[in-house]
Amino acid sequence: MNICCILPYSSSTNRNHYEQDILIQSGLYELESSLNKMGFSVLLLDFLSNEQSDPQDLNTILQQFHPDVLCINSFICFEDYLWLYEHLSPNFREIPHIIFGVGALDYERILSENFMVDYVVPAYPEIVLPDLLLRMKKHLSYNKIQGVAYKNGGRIIYEKRIEADTTAFFPITDIEKFISKKDSTVAFYYSSKGCWYGKCKFCTVGAAYQGSLKWIPCDLERVCSDIQTLYNFGVRMISFLDDQFIGPGKNGYNRTLDLVDYLSKFPDLKFTIRTRITTFDNLLLEKMIKAGLSCVFIGIESCNDRFLQLINKGVTYNDIEKQWTYLIQSPIKVIPGMLLAHPLSNLSDIREHLVRLRHLYKGCYEKMDIHMLFHELHLHAGTPIYKETYDEYCGNLPSECTCFYSDFLVSRCIRHFSLMYRVVERNLTDIQTNYNSHYFNFCIYRLKVKLFQWLLEITQLVETNDDMNIENFIETVISKWRYGS
Repeated sequence: MNICCILPYSSSTNRNHYEQDILIQSGLYELESSLNKMGFSVLLLDFLSNEQSDPQDLNTILQQFHPDVLCINSFICFEDYLWLYEHLSPNFREIPHIIFGVGALDYERILSENFMVDYVVPAYPEIVLPDLLLRMKKHLSYNKIQGVAYKNGGRIIYEKRIEADTTAFFPITDIEKFISKKDSTVAFYYSSKGCWYGKCKFCTVGAAYQGSLKWIPCDLERVCSDIQTLYNFGVRMISFLDDQFIGPGKNGYNRTLDLVDYLSKFPDLKFTIRTRITTFDNLLLEKMIKAGLSCVFIGIESCNDRFLQLINKGVTYNDIEKQWTYLIQSPIKVIPGMLLAHPLSNLSDIREHLVRLRHLYKGCYEKMDIHMLFHELHLHAGTPIYKETYDEYCGNLPSECTCFYSDFLVSRCIRHFSLMYRVVERNLTDIQTNYNSHYFNFCIYRLKVKLFQWLLEITQLVETNDDMNIENFIETVISKWRYGS
């Protein structure tokens, strides 16, 4: 049985373009490994990182492979699948189509509005897809198979997956596939999957990993063995893709300590992690730094308590401020991710967030290589925040949209801010070309600091409802940047 797994092109703004290592993050290598072990012939097609590839090549490749099933990883939004379907020749539209990934969370909407979709796997594709495909291969009934949504007599049937062999989340695969295509000294690796908190209303991870399978750690002995193998291949930097590198409670904390102890055996090996702001203390942070931690990403989201409560983040600004003191005293790079606005937030929320954020950064601009990531809040169908926004505004929202659709005043404020950011970064192209990367990064860093002040001024102008003043202000800022003021 031939299975073609496809990562389709996406026009979404919520992604990195030309990302060569996107297959590693998509989970398709693990799926390929599981299906190969079960005797399937598997073909992976990546149109997401190969944006310049001709979609007409798709049918030529499929004609040679003769797939029995198409498994489409709707990695960002369901509209990605629609792009793929548009380019399929009629004979490949007739074979079974299985949709999974972030864009498949809202399975009811997908199945009710799209006749061409046969099955949807909204959660745990690592374990559900192999099970479903094996039943299809053996012509067994898929009725009541946990984790698969499908139509039956006009009704949509779905039963959540509530238990599984957790080792199936980490199938044995060729470890060298997780080495970056851009830099052979860098590897990407999952030592756990899911999120043990799982309550942030905007998060697709929390929506996908539910119930008793919220956070699945890989066996520590397996992780250590994989790290040794990657090191033997010449890897000197491991980017852990875990959404929560530090596990929950005492057991999760101790597991992290054991893993860090093993990493410390490689003196020239560095690593990066993602974690929640409240999961570490000074002792654990020191041990991770000594073991090679070079960068930590933390989703702060906002310094405004109302915003944090709206998204059910489970922390307050006081929690953030307390933990921040550990970070600013350390030598590592810290990347706090921040959301610019919530559909129900207002300009006062944004202003308080920025003022407090500037307070956190006060005194550490020169001490640390701290970067900032501003994100528009993307609403994904199947997440609680999407449903709340849909119910509030009764809008015909696409399966992936930003909060700009929902709040006119805030959207104007953020839209102008984003415009300034893009224009100024384009003007830095000359610097990037003619100077070293360190100087370029420094310019970007200073730019982001300056954007704090700019955004505060824009929020004041927006409140006056004076578009002309806003446009003049933006033109003045851009002109000053261009001429070195």
